[in-house]
Amino acid sequence: MDKKKKKRYWWLIFPAIAVLLIGVTVFFGIRNGRAMNRTVEAGMTVLQQSFTVTEQPAGDYGTIRIYGSMKFDTRRYDVEELGNLGVVTMNMGIMQMATFVLTPYEKNMPMLSTDFIYMLGNRKGYVELYDLVTDTQDAAYQEALTNLRAVGGSYSDLEDFAPTPGWYDHLLTVTAYKAGKSGQEERIRQLFADYVSTYAQTAASLEPLDAEQRAAKRQITQDYCDTMVEKGGVSTSIFKKALGDETTSDFFNLVFFGPANYAE
Repeated sequence: MDKKKKKRYWWLIFPAIAVLLIGVTVFFGIRNGRAMNRTVEAGMTVLQQSFTVTEQPAGDYGTIRIYGSMKFDTRRYDVEELGNLGVVTMNMGIMQMATFVLTPYEKNMPMLSTDFIYMLGNRKGYVELYDLVTDTQDAAYQEALTNLRAVGGSYSDLEDFAPTPGWYDHLLTVTAYKAGKSGQEERIRQLFADYVSTYAQTAASLEPLDAEQRAAKRQITQDYCDTMVEKGGVSTSIFKKALGDETTSDFFNLVFFGPANYAE
């Protein structure tokens, strides 16, 4: 084969590789996007079995674009007799992410923060509960934590991984960090649903906080939001860099954690 023909073949190979990569990205983008949506739906379904959940306007934060290619779809819900639910999804082709955060203001419960990341055939699930309460030693609160800790024991078959350390680690009380492949997707989704279900059922059984207790709990949450903007976190730092501190703070206060919506 002469040199001219060899060069011609090389120029045919590069476009073929590019088309293949685009095809793989589109395939996983569609497949994982559906898996991500099913995960969010699973959480909503079990939450609605215990509470009335009503979507509220997210205003300018319904869609947030960062660096052009990263589009975050945001939803805020009021969970009657409990507090705020922030849901954020992102589909960037090779990676999808769903965040589901329950921030209670009317019950003495920890904040439940979950993230699920889909990267081609890999899956990661983060479940974190934060001690944003006035009295961590309260008997009913400790019982709630015992119920939530019990959930993780049923998922020892999933791989554990270590998360990135953060300034907020001292507030973490119950955690689960699980990884798997696409074939374990249903197990990871069930893990999430079990945590949300246990959380919701436990919260529904608790007495509501009085006005003074609600104000104190809201202030603790407000302090957490303000410190998160100040010190940052894995995803918070991305928002801060792209949107600035003021806009990120506004998003947290009005939509994601929602303390501004529960002031009395």
